[in-house]
Amino acid sequence: MYFEDVNITDVKNDALNTVICNKKPQIVIIDSWFYRDGTFRRIGGLLKLFPKLNIAVVSLHDFPISNAPWFIWEGAKSYIHFWEGYEEFKRGFQIVRDGKPYIAPKVQKLIDQCDERPDISNKMTKRQKECLVMLCCGFVPEQIGEALNVSRSTVYNHLYSLYSAIHVHNRTEMVALAWEMELVTTKEIQLYNRKKERMSDMPIPQWAAVKQKSDWFGDFFF
Repeated sequence: MYFEDVNITDVKNDALNTVICNKKPQIVIIDSWFYRDGTFRRIGGLLKLFPKLNIAVVSLHDFPISNAPWFIWEGAKSYIHFWEGYEEFKRGFQIVRDGKPYIAPKVQKLIDQCDERPDISNKMTKRQKECLVMLCCGFVPEQIGEALNVSRSTVYNHLYSLYSAIHVHNRTEMVALAWEMELVTTKEIQLYNRKKERMSDMPIPQWAAVKQKSDWFGDFFF
């Protein structure tokens, strides 16, 4: 198994767009962790610029398989997963090399469980959105329940409904995808942070504070 005329790059964003524009590759193979949790969104962006681009995603690390379908929903033609076993991994590369689409069996099974691409933004109730925003602020279910004056089990019911709709398994995956799918905005995070005196004395998470600051400076200067 081999590919001819291979170019390897670690450049991202506009620099990657330039490489693709200049090289005009037949196939682009990208690691699932290339942009961390946001890789699938970046692929969607690439395909808006290069609609005919054949993108194959390869997972060599511990990228959550529950998030893998989003690569296909965003337009990637193939998803090769190392943990399917070496022979299946090798078969996937051979199919991709021949210019055909390939989806690892476990990922295909997850896709088949969904009738269509989830559209959680249009299905969230007001209460679910409140739970999601506070979750992204770093509050645990008990604190969310206290702030909304509902039981902890009610909060969990809201969160489990979101997990199912967006196809994630836990709060960590939910928070990551909430940002990447733009289900939660920085302004919403700032709003709930201002209300922390009635919710909790728990400070906003460091990653959210950094995002607030960078977004604020971006708005200020640009």
